[in-house]
Amino acid sequence: MSTKDEIYRWLSSGGAYYLIAFLWFLSAVFFGFKAKAIGKLKCSENDGCYLGISTTVFAMIGGAIGLLLFQGFFPWYILTSLAGCIIAPWLVCRRFRSGGRTY
Repeated sequence: MSTKDEIYRWLSSGGAYYLIAFLWFLSAVFFGFKAKAIGKLKCSENDGCYLGISTTVFAMIGGAIGLLLFQGFFPWYILTSLAGCIIAPWLVCRRFRSGGRTY
């Protein structure tokens, strides 16, 4: 059995969901630190905390959307889930930095 077959077998036996959970966690941690830095840059640590919570939630929502849209396509739903959990919090940070938030 080749290495490629071993990887596919591990992914199809549930390893894909471990990989997706790990990628979601890394994305949430990265954007949490980025939100803290943006909050300090804007001189508003409270808004940075709110942004950190928002990016964590949007990482999960974006990842879930990417996972559900391509659920029937075996190896591709890993990449679409990763793209969703990166793009969604990035858009939230971009919206925050542009000053488009209203109270």
